[in-house]
Formats: sequence, structure tokens, C-alpha cells
Amino acid sequence: MKKRCVLFVFSIILGCLLGYAKNTALLIGIGNYNTKSTGWSVIHGNNDVVLLEKKLKANGFSVSNLVDSKATKSNIKIALSNLAKTADSGDIIYLHFSGHGQLFTDLNGDEKKGLDQSFVCYDACFSPKYKISDKSYRGQNHLIDDELFPYLNKLKQKVGKSGNVIVIFDTCYSGGADRGSLEDDPDPESEAEWVNDTRGDDVEFDADSYANAYLKTLKAPGQYTSGYGEITIISACESDKKNYECKDKRSGRKYGSLSFCISKMLDKKIPFNQWADYFRNQRYKPMGIFRPSQNPVVESYK
Repeated sequence: MKKRCVLFVFSIILGCLLGYAKNTALLIGIGNYNTKSTGWSVIHGNNDVVLLEKKLKANGFSVSNLVDSKATKSNIKIALSNLAKTADSGDIIYLHFSGHGQLFTDLNGDEKKGLDQSFVCYDACFSPKYKISDKSYRGQNHLIDDELFPYLNKLKQKVGKSGNVIVIFDTCYSGGADRGSLEDDPDPESEAEWVNDTRGDDVEFDADSYANAYLKTLKAPGQYTSGYGEITIISACESDKKNYECKDKRSGRKYGSLSFCISKMLDKKIPFNQWADYFRNQRYKPMGIFRPSQNPVVESYK
């Protein structure tokens, strides 16, 4: 009995010294964009946060969020910095971005197709014709992938070989006309009803010379540091497809199709280290959440 007590106390002390692995989630969701000020339409990214927060907590995650007007670029960067500071070896980090997405002309040569992707923060504008503080908008409040990379790479390093970083983009960077969506037939057995609300826009950011001067200051990202934790990035659709929202038949609420799919995966408690293969092998198909023309895209880096 004494031996057991000693071992129990020792394990507690050792755990305090070494720190316990944590499950931490940061959910960013925007639905109520200020259309008059920014040009972006209202969608339902805020609903995604409400849907996923409860399910992540039920799966042992500590969850923080930035919703609608709180999801400004500066607040997102602060939240990412704080997340990197508190991350430890063995942690599972879950990042979720729900909102509009937009393409930018790549000015530092890091993209093969010549286009950078971005997340449209609450205070980002559709084009330079909109003004902030009486000055033409330059793209400074979009979160461009080049700017996001250092935060993700830092998290990858901090969680170490036994940790995992999962990044979800329920957005759209569609760079061309969608093909085939109107001919898709919904599955009557699915829990999701297809709707015509989409995220993102086919029109890339129309940068003028004032905007280009800012965009040229962005540093090209390097490569993810190898030998640390695995990072898995899952996007809602291919670059030439649209990301359609869906409606939950039970509640009548609209969600991002990828977010709704992930909520069902959390219900099934599919291990996070299996998510990449789950999407690559299209095991989500039987749920009928996505239109046949929309397929999530997976990138993994070890």
C-alpha cells in the first residue's frame, strides 16, 4: 500500500515538473461581416464556432475563440502568438478558420501558380475602393498565408515529435468558375441540406500601386522545420471550386460544409492522427455533406 502511495505521489510530482500534454483549440469564425464598410457578404462562420466549441470540449480540449468583430487581424495574431507561447511537447493544437477567403497576386515568388491565399479577417476589405481611416485599403487586414506560416511553424516546433497541429480552413480561394455544382443531386438520407451560400469570391484582390507597395513587404515563407510535430492542413475545397455552406436539417442552422463534417467526426471520436487519411481517402462521402464537385484538400508536413 505504501509503495502504491509513493508511486502515485511521485507520478504527480513528475507530471508537474515535466508538464502534461494539453489539447488546445483556437476557433476563429466570422459571419456578420460589415458589408457596407468592407464589401464582404454575411455568411455563417460564427455558427461554426458555436457548433464545434461544445464538441471539442467534450473531446477534452481547452477552447478559446474569436467571433465576428473580435476576429480582427491584430486580435488573431495576438491569439496565435499566445498559443505558441503556451504550447508544449506532446500537445495537440487545433486551429479553425471559418469565413471568407480571397486570392492575392503573389509578389514574392513563393507560389507556383502566382497566387497567395488569404483569410478575410473582420476588418479586411474586398478591394482598394474601400477606405480605412480615409485611405485606400491596401490588403493590410487580410491574413495572407505568407504571414500565417511563421506561427504555424512555431507551433509545429513547440509540440515536438509527440505532438500534433491541425489547421482547418472552412473558407474558399476559388480562382475560377466552379464546374458541375448545379448538376449535383443531394442525398435525401444526409443530415445536411445543400444551400447556395458560398464562402470567398472568384475575384482576386485588385491591388493598386498603393496596395502593391505594402504587399511587396511581405516575406516569402520558408519550409516547415522537419523533425518536429506533424502539421495537417485541411481546406474545404480545391482552388478551382466553390465552398458551399450547408443547413443542418434538425436545427435549420447554416454551417460551413467542412465544419459540419468535422462536427460529425468529433461525435464519432475519430482520432486526430487519422484525419489526414480520412479526408484523403474520402471516407466522408457517405455522409453526403459535400456536393460531389467539392472535395477537401489535405496537406501534411512532418
